[in-house]
Amino acid sequence: MKLKNKYSILWTATIMFAIIAVSVYANLAENEKSKETVTLWDNKVIKNISPKLENICKWITYFLTERHQYEKQCVRKHLYVRNDGNGILSIPLLEGPKMLTSGTRPFYLTWQGGKPAYQIRLYHQYERRPFIIQKLVENNLKIDNIILSQGNYIIKIEDAENRKLKKEFTVVNPNLLPCMPDEDRLRQSGLNKAAKITLYAAWLAAQNDGKWIFESYQRIAGITGDYYPASLLCNALAEGQRPALFQGMNNE
Repeated sequence: MKLKNKYSILWTATIMFAIIAVSVYANLAENEKSKETVTLWDNKVIKNISPKLENICKWITYFLTERHQYEKQCVRKHLYVRNDGNGILSIPLLEGPKMLTSGTRPFYLTWQGGKPAYQIRLYHQYERRPFIIQKLVENNLKIDNIILSQGNYIIKIEDAENRKLKKEFTVVNPNLLPCMPDEDRLRQSGLNKAAKITLYAAWLAAQNDGKWIFESYQRIAGITGDYYPASLLCNALAEGQRPALFQGMNNE
C-alpha cells in the first residue's frame, strides 16, 4: 500500500512538472514570436525624411537583427550568461577612452564577472574621496540624478572576493557630441520617441572609434524595458560589441 502511494505521489509530481514545463515553453515561444515581429522603424516615415537617414536606418536594422538572432541562438543553447556573477571583473563599456556629456542626468553602469556583493566608488579627478559609494548585489548600477562636471572620472569596483577593477572616463561639453546627418529632420519626423533615441544612440556608438559608446549606453539604458530594439542595442554595448557604420551592407 505504501509503495502504491509512493508511485501515486511520483506520478502526480511528474504530471504537475509536465504542465508547468509546457506552460513555460509556451510563454517563451510566444515571447520569441512577438520579438520576431518587432518593427524597428516605420519605413514609410523613414523614406519621407532623407536618403541619408534611410540608409542609416537600414544599417541599424541590419545590426539589431543580427543581434536578435545572436541572442535567440544563445538562449536556445543556454549560452547567454552575461549577468552571471563569476570570473574576472570587467567593464566592456569602458574599454579604451570613453566620453560622457556634462550636466545633471541619470547614470547607468553594468559590468561582468566577480562575485556579489559589489562595492562601487566613483571619484572626480580632483577628489581623494569618492562622491558616490554603493554596495550592490546585482552587476549594474543606476543613479537617478547625478551631477557630472567636465573632467576625468575614476570608477572602482571591488567584489566579495576582494577582486578589484579600476576604469576611467571623461566628461566633456555637450557641444562636442557628433552631429548626426539630418538630425533636425529626425527630431521632426513621425517616429516615436524611443525609436528616435535608439536610432541616434546606435549611430553615436559607431562614431570616433567607439569613444561615445558609454554616452550611447546612457541614452538607451532607461528605455530597454519598453522598447525591444533599445534592449538589443543596450545588451550589445554592455558586452563590448561596437556597431560599425554600414558593416554587412552594401550601402555607402
